[in-house]
Amino acid sequence: VLALLRHLRFQKVDLLGFSMGGLVVQAVVTHPDAKPVEGGVVIDGVEVRHVVLSATFAKMLKSEFKPKNMYVHHSDAVPLAKV
Repeated sequence: VLALLRHLRFQKVDLLGFSMGGLVVQAVVTHPDAKPVEGGVVIDGVEVRHVVLSATFAKMLKSEFKPKNMYVHHSDAVPLAKV
């Protein structure tokens, strides 16, 4: 996914993961090289701003990245780690 985004020269993206794609999106945002920035994370020059997971399940990946600085965008914004 990251290689395709870089090839297409996308710099800022919002990702939607449906079913198995939800696991792919989770793997992208928990990538070991992911760096938190205001409004999302940056991985290899690609900023992921929003993530939507639909009809999927959570899987804890072996990664040191902790998305403490990411927030869910709704009226009562809370840290993603607490959702």
